[in-house]
Amino acid sequence: MTEPAREPWDEALPLGRWLDAVERPQPLPAGGHVGAVTAAFAAALVAKGAGIVLRSAARAAFHPLAGAVLEEARALRLAALAHGAADDRAYAALLAARRAGGAPPAAGARHEAYLQAARVQVELAATAAA
Repeated sequence: MTEPAREPWDEALPLGRWLDAVERPQPLPAGGHVGAVTAAFAAALVAKGAGIVLRSAARAAFHPLAGAVLEEARALRLAALAHGAADDRAYAALLAARRAGGAPPAAGARHEAYLQAARVQVELAATAAA
């Protein structure tokens, strides 16, 4: 099995380098992390739209709503990135538990790793749907 990506997504990493990491034939970054970054980009676009409304005097009636949308979009962006990092950690733990194989207690650890990986996916989906 190949090693996990050495460069997890963070906002300071050039997008091209992270895309290279996604493309490499290795387990990480995992699909949940890629989905989380996609959700973060979507939240950034929503924030951009809200910011445009806030800069427009002609749309002053919508400023309170746009301000609330901007705050929520920023929070969703951060939450999505956090879930992406959690997805990679959970998947790395799952891979380690699979490698350990064997009978109990390793089987219990493997089961818990699968459950945790699923929990992260559910949390990510809930954040993206918000």
